[in-house]
Amino acid sequence: MKVLMVENGRGGYTRYTCDLSKHLAALGADVHYLASREHAAEAQCGVDLHPVLRPNSPVMDGTGKLGFASRRLVWSLQSLSAIYRFARRCDPDVIHLQTATPASYCHLLPLLRQRWPLILTVHDVLPHHGTKLLKSIEHLRKLYMAVDHVIVHTEANRRTLIDTFDIPRERIEVIAHGADASAPVLSKAQARRQLSLPPTERIVVSLGVIRTNKRLDLLIDAVAAALQSRGDIRLVIAGRPSSVSAEQVSAMLRSAGIEEHAITRFGWLDDDEIGLYLDACDTCVLPYVDFDAQSGVLMQALAHAAPLIVSDAGSLAETVQGAGAGLVFRRNDARALAARLLEMLGSPALQRQCASNARQAVREVLDWRLIAAATLRSYRNVCNLPADARTSLTPTA
Repeated sequence: MKVLMVENGRGGYTRYTCDLSKHLAALGADVHYLASREHAAEAQCGVDLHPVLRPNSPVMDGTGKLGFASRRLVWSLQSLSAIYRFARRCDPDVIHLQTATPASYCHLLPLLRQRWPLILTVHDVLPHHGTKLLKSIEHLRKLYMAVDHVIVHTEANRRTLIDTFDIPRERIEVIAHGADASAPVLSKAQARRQLSLPPTERIVVSLGVIRTNKRLDLLIDAVAAALQSRGDIRLVIAGRPSSVSAEQVSAMLRSAGIEEHAITRFGWLDDDEIGLYLDACDTCVLPYVDFDAQSGVLMQALAHAAPLIVSDAGSLAETVQGAGAGLVFRRNDARALAARLLEMLGSPALQRQCASNARQAVREVLDWRLIAAATLRSYRNVCNLPADARTSLTPTA
């Protein structure tokens, strides 16, 4: 099975695609990976890597939203041309897209689909934070209908595709986001020593790119409220500022009066660093809102058996409750989050049970080897469809 894997994103997209590609190759697939020019050399993952595509999204600059949208359109057209040229050279059995830009791809993907089966993994079922002006529901529907098969990570994602976009159920498959069952896990004491974190305090971590939809402000308010009941809580915020700046985070901590109870470490985190923070914590909190994706940090937390507290946004609750790996609170409710923090931090037995359940879920359901095997079966099923059965479902522009 020859697979052309296409991913021109960054961060979580790249991490996911590298893990999937590596495990597909271990099962015998011949994987050719077209990646963004920003792709890190150390993330080659043992497959035929070609970092030739323009990034999925330009960096915002002084040209404003119109300039940003124009560059994104041009870059996506350039990337699609590169995909077509490479596909003609290697002639894959299937093309698997991990990222796509609806404004151009929904009209041009049928050119690829005439020759090769197309599979799209939809990581963000609804427009992700910051992209709503570029992704209308109608554009996304055309994109989802321009491929043969759509993979999503949870049943909630599938329901959204059916209810919001009217995508036929038979064209949607749920394959969970994988987690690394072999991730090295340190003891809490060892990880805290390496990170120079307090050895005896209750550590609450917030990790990853810092955006407004992740509601760090809500977590800060909840920690401030929880500190009224117990004074040994330390909030650790580690990640790269995006739509929320480092200065804004510092201002929120000052306003809540918890600067002395917080540690901030701003900048990009690699997998090893994220793993250390997860090993060191008593709980990892994802208080997201406006979120219809799966979280890479969530999957890493499961792999490191970190007890979780998540909002009911998107598929977070489905994943955590399904694994029995943490607690769920109503989104945008700081008081409810504070109560969940006190519940988790006050019960070592609950933390141990969440950790044990997470390890079991990763071994039995989420291990990347299982996810790669399910993906390979999906490729074979799509490749076995008659060509006319595939292209007859292509929508008109």
